[in-house]
Amino acid sequence: MRYKELQPSELLQHFRQIPPNQHFAIIRFFEQNGEEIEELPTEEYIILLSYYVEALFEEGGFERQVLRITAELLELSIVHNVQFVDGQDLYLRSLYHRGAAFLLLGELGKAQEVAEQLWRLSPNEAAHANLLRACLTRQRPDWVQHTSAVAMAALLVALLVSFAEILLPESWHAEWAQSLQLVGQSFFLLSASSLVAGLLAQYYYVGARIRQIGKRRL
Repeated sequence: MRYKELQPSELLQHFRQIPPNQHFAIIRFFEQNGEEIEELPTEEYIILLSYYVEALFEEGGFERQVLRITAELLELSIVHNVQFVDGQDLYLRSLYHRGAAFLLLGELGKAQEVAEQLWRLSPNEAAHANLLRACLTRQRPDWVQHTSAVAMAALLVALLVSFAEILLPESWHAEWAQSLQLVGQSFFLLSASSLVAGLLAQYYYVGARIRQIGKRRL
């Protein structure tokens, strides 16, 4: 349920004058008024803390702080039964910030654990599905990540060979045309094979894994 509406304190009223997209202003306000904020009623403290972590998340580079604050917000949301802050689901939003912070820090196991939890709780939310997909994509074998580069390089070589065949002098054409065609076709085949291998691997390591997780949710 929503936190109960109270007569807002003067500090909260002052905070409400800051536009939500002014992230550095929000961060500065919180850090300048930290002691007073901690003395606020729990409902107001949660409001300001949720905006603070959102601002840190959006600006980037504060991942460790985001992890610390989201842990506190998750605990507060459960203990005080606060689900929404200004229309945002506090629990889900905190989990999302937490999973994304783990991902940015390269802690892929923890990021995937949070992403799976989010996806089970809210599978229709695009941001949650994208977070899970990003976690799985980052954990693909190295060779999968190189298939698209191999496909593009092979295609480029095949095109260059085709152009070379067109530009051959008439006197050389009979001698070299067949060999160039064979080389060009080989590189076209390599390009197509690499592309197909990459798509299949992407499905196996990402798409199929997401479906497996979905089955465990049911």
